[in-house]
Amino acid sequence: DPYPSLGLCELIGVPTEDRTRFRGWANTIGLGFSPLVSMHIAAVDDALTQLLAYTGALAETRRAAPSDDLVSRIAQAAREDDWSDFEIQGFIAGLVFAGHETTKNQLGWMVQVLSEHPTLWSDAATERISAADVVEEVLRYRSAVTGVGRTPSEPVIVGGTELVPGDSVFLSVWSANHDETIFPAAEHLDPAQGAVAPHIAFGHGAHHCLGAALARAELQEGLTALVARLECPTIAEGSVWRPPLGINGPERLPIRFRTSS
Repeated sequence: DPYPSLGLCELIGVPTEDRTRFRGWANTIGLGFSPLVSMHIAAVDDALTQLLAYTGALAETRRAAPSDDLVSRIAQAAREDDWSDFEIQGFIAGLVFAGHETTKNQLGWMVQVLSEHPTLWSDAATERISAADVVEEVLRYRSAVTGVGRTPSEPVIVGGTELVPGDSVFLSVWSANHDETIFPAAEHLDPAQGAVAPHIAFGHGAHHCLGAALARAELQEGLTALVARLECPTIAEGSVWRPPLGINGPERLPIRFRTSS
């Protein structure tokens, strides 16, 4: 849970003393991606209000005293391009969605998936297969993002079904990444499949994930550290998972492991 937000805070420039609070807001706002969001809407609204106020104040601080961080660059660019205060707050807050909630859930999925493939875990540990290739295949095989919603802006026919402006469409990332016409062994975890076609765990085109590069770096570094220190873990009883809609991942994932010799 703390790992992705620490990387994000370093990139953005959140002071060390504020990072626990920042992660708390990020976790609460992450509940907004759940199909059960109505149960948490008051808490999500409160966390988002606090986060927007914080990012606005941070941008003001960095505008007055720039540092070598992303917020300083955003604050400067915003002044040059005449952004409103709300646009500045929203842009920085949007990085929370791109850089925390998805990555922490994807890390949980990576441990779960690889626990069932000890040979692949060992191959990553001995560098017979690169951590980057393993991460990409896990992203294809089981991404934290299950799907995305879209509203057509003009009429379009997809698979024989006509969609018109105003329609609400839910596009399944899980289904697309397991399309047998694209991935011949879609239900098997095999890093070689990455050479066949790119996955769409990070979306595509204009809607490609803003945090994809950071997520990849954090997942690769995380996997490299895990396989160096642990033998392939097994999942213990007591796992708790989010519903398989929106952003999916473990709320609790107990593991058993031996340290690497």
